[in-house]
Amino acid sequence: HPAAVKFIADHTVAAGETLSQIALKYYKNSGREFWMKIYEANKPDIGENPGMLKPGTVLKIPEM
Repeated sequence: HPAAVKFIADHTVAAGETLSQIALKYYKNSGREFWMKIYEANKPDIGENPGMLKPGTVLKIPEM
């Protein structure tokens, strides 16, 4: 990760939760650019499909 990225929270994924919902919680916006920011920061843990979150995965939430 580039040193410039600041993280504002750690988020543990709940069953059935989506990146859009998580983006809405932290950024008050569920738009693509917001959830993609979370996805890009956590891609190694999420995998190739941003629509398939594994419950219990801890995501780092980057500053927007």
